[in-house]
Formats: sequence, structure tokens, C-alpha cells
Amino acid sequence: MEAENGAEALALLEQHAGIDVMVTDVRMPRESDGLALVSRVCCDRPLIRLVVVSGNAAPAEVYNAGAAMFMVKPYLTSTLAKAVLGLLPRN
Repeated sequence: MEAENGAEALALLEQHAGIDVMVTDVRMPRESDGLALVSRVCCDRPLIRLVVVSGNAAPAEVYNAGAAMFMVKPYLTSTLAKAVLGLLPRN
């Protein structure tokens, strides 16, 4: 699933209880940035693992917001896919 901004991401989380991993950029359009989204998701849905990507954020601020992983842009799609797979719950 894809969301254009933080508000859409939160709406998707409300509609779909089975989301295990979310990927967000620090910079997002409109009213919310990725770190605010991460903080909110950590409070509302603490079991969701969060991956934050950015070309200019400091890793400390990303992890302090509650991210499970930080990836510096640019990155390979395969690297992102491997990171997300590594965060999925093991059954």
C-alpha cells in the first residue's frame, strides 16, 4: 500500500490491522513529516516495525523517533526489500 502523506498513512493503518512494517521518508508533503508519523505510529501501533529513509536526516533523530531501521538515500530497491523482509514477524 502507498500513502501520499502522513494523514493518508494513518488512515491506511486504521483500515488495515495486519500491517507489520511501514517505510516512510523524513520529508513528506503537507502537514506531517516522517518523524512525526513514526512517533505517532509508535504510540498507536507499537508492534509495527518502522523503516525511515532520508538523504539528510541524522540517524540519532530517526532512532529517537522510534524507527527500527534507518536507510540513507540513495539506496537500492533490493536493499530496502531485504530490510523489510528482515523486519517481518517470523511464523
